[in-house]
Amino acid sequence: MRRLNPERLKVKFLERVTERAPLIPRRYSFVRSDQELLLTIGTEFEFDIVDPPQVDVLGEWLWVQDGIRFYVYLNVEDQPGVGQENRRKEYYIEDMLLGLEAIRYGDRTFFKSHPEMDQYPITVYYLYENPENNKLENWGTFADFNIELPGDVYSQITGWKYHELIDEKVGDVNGDEIPDRISLYGDIGADPNLVQSMIIEVEGGQSKFKVDMITEINSYNPALFLGDVTKDNINDIIFTMEKGFNSMNSNDKGEYSVAIYTIQDNMIETIFSSNRYNTENMFLVEFDDFYKVRIINVDQNKLFFLDISYKGYEYLSQYYDEHGILKNPVQGKVLELGSLIPVVDTDTSYNLLANHRIIGSRSNDTLGYLNNLLSWNGEKFISISMLVSVPGINLIPDQY
Repeated sequence: MRRLNPERLKVKFLERVTERAPLIPRRYSFVRSDQELLLTIGTEFEFDIVDPPQVDVLGEWLWVQDGIRFYVYLNVEDQPGVGQENRRKEYYIEDMLLGLEAIRYGDRTFFKSHPEMDQYPITVYYLYENPENNKLENWGTFADFNIELPGDVYSQITGWKYHELIDEKVGDVNGDEIPDRISLYGDIGADPNLVQSMIIEVEGGQSKFKVDMITEINSYNPALFLGDVTKDNINDIIFTMEKGFNSMNSNDKGEYSVAIYTIQDNMIETIFSSNRYNTENMFLVEFDDFYKVRIINVDQNKLFFLDISYKGYEYLSQYYDEHGILKNPVQGKVLELGSLIPVVDTDTSYNLLANHRIIGSRSNDTLGYLNNLLSWNGEKFISISMLVSVPGINLIPDQY
């Protein structure tokens, strides 16, 4: 029999928690009052939900030796009044049943994105004032407390595919010499090429650690790559994608994005992000007389000149007079990171080649390309070589 009235349930997500992540830590605090049912989801328990403070059910996901379990904690009176023991037990059980239904329904997007969580066991701890009286019980799985449509029926109705495996790599990423499994999951809707609400999960071998690394990101062509870019003989995780625009009518897939993660002592650290890289690598592009373009990076102490005379009369006459002198000042741009390619440095490690397109006054006006070779110096990635090139031209013009 269903106990939960969904219309009475109020759900609050705390900072650093979304409807889909993180997996662990993820903690629930549930209380019922005369007016409504309150469920708070966060990385910590929330005790001050109502005034006066009261929490009926506390629950959390934990890694244990045999896998993932959901633990529920109930505070129980040691010595209820005469004749009240059975009534108190029924009250606790009623609280428990209602709380588990509230968690399953209130966090239903999380369960749709992680359908395996419906199958992990629920363990209930009864906590007494005297710890010697503490006991635990097994309470099935969250599949027993799902008051919604079954997940497969829900997917058929909406057309969505939740928590699809997009990419997966296997390799040692934490240095224990045991292969780890790195999985990229996402939701797929009306546009089968657009992956939404992605999560990367890292599941360790012997240590059985698991971390969520990204959340709530939508993109085209997401992919994973494992390779040692920090030169410590341990694989790092490279995640790449093409961010989609908000407009669903646009055929342009938007900007390229990349993040690199390293794991030390089973703790995740982001050591490269395209957003930070783009901010730290700014260029000035100016047209100069005699069909030259200056490219300046002050931070890297670099100056380049591009010869664009290959562009031909029709193009050059827009900006230059018949003597090769600029008619008016013209500025171009080095676009943000276009791709980041691992390139072999040694037999076991990689450097990174960052590619940028250089444009004139319009986005479709390609002048050349800038290549920035990056290497890890023990603390961060530094530029060890920066080159500017122009497209080659045909020795023999095309025949029409």
